[in-house]
Amino acid sequence: MPLAMNEYGGISWQGERIDELWMWNRQFNVLEDGTRTIQTARVTELKEAALRYWRDGWVPVGPVDDGLLRRMEDALRSHQGLRRAGVNFPEGRFLAPPEEIPEELMPADLRSAADAECPGERGRE
Repeated sequence: MPLAMNEYGGISWQGERIDELWMWNRQFNVLEDGTRTIQTARVTELKEAALRYWRDGWVPVGPVDDGLLRRMEDALRSHQGLRRAGVNFPEGRFLAPPEEIPEELMPADLRSAADAECPGERGRE
């Protein structure tokens, strides 16, 4: 993924991609009929998902397994910007499993995603 480029060169960063990970950003949408649903954003990279989960309190839509949480913790521990800022993470586990989102708040198009397999495991077999 290119971050900056000019005619002399470029800087890029290649993080671990995650397909189809949607996260609730703790905001709500109110539809025309008055129905309240969660507002979601698609996150495509593990490091961004880890930051949003840990720092911003975003909640993954759908199942999250122990392996994905461990990889998110590893991404945070190895984050250069956090290290430079003096952030230290404990040696053990520090990310708790996410809370469940009530189904009645889930947009119709994401209800099937909530029942799907853990997005962090697709393509890792």
